Amino acid sequence: ALAALALAASVAAGFVTGNAMRSDDPPQPAKVVPGPAAKATDRPPVVTSAIDRLDARRVSLRRRLDGAANARGQAAAAAGLAAAYGRAQAKIAAGATTDAERELAARLGDAEAAYRTLAAAARRTTPGRWRLARAAALESERQLELLLRTGSWT
Repeated sequence: ALAALALAASVAAGFVTGNAMRSDDPPQPAKVVPGPAAKATDRPPVVTSAIDRLDARRVSLRRRLDGAANARGQAAAAAGLAAAYGRAQAKIAAGATTDAERELAARLGDAEAAYRTLAAAARRTTPGRWRLARAAALESERQLELLLRTGSWT
């Protein structure tokens, strides 16, 4: 019975080690349709301020997420990213005067929700859910980056 317990513990440890939920692939840049790129100076002040602050937080939090040694670290970094996206969303939504600014706020909200889901998946230590949630978070970032690069609010 003791040998069976040791074998089961060994198998479980091997599964956890072999299915570590590391976010080792950096997000790919968005594929942008050809056309004039929006310059930061083309953005309304509320957008520039919120995006600049988000960018500063996003870089350090992505590094934390990518370098997290365990699920707890991944959950904390993903929750931090969700909060950063949420603050940017709230700031832009509060000052939005155009449909395009409201669309940007909605995309930021999508990214916030995706990172909250990623944090929850990390806390549950479920590799399949982690991979799905990670793909959704990266896709929400790609969609947001596309919107920012094309500057459709101008």
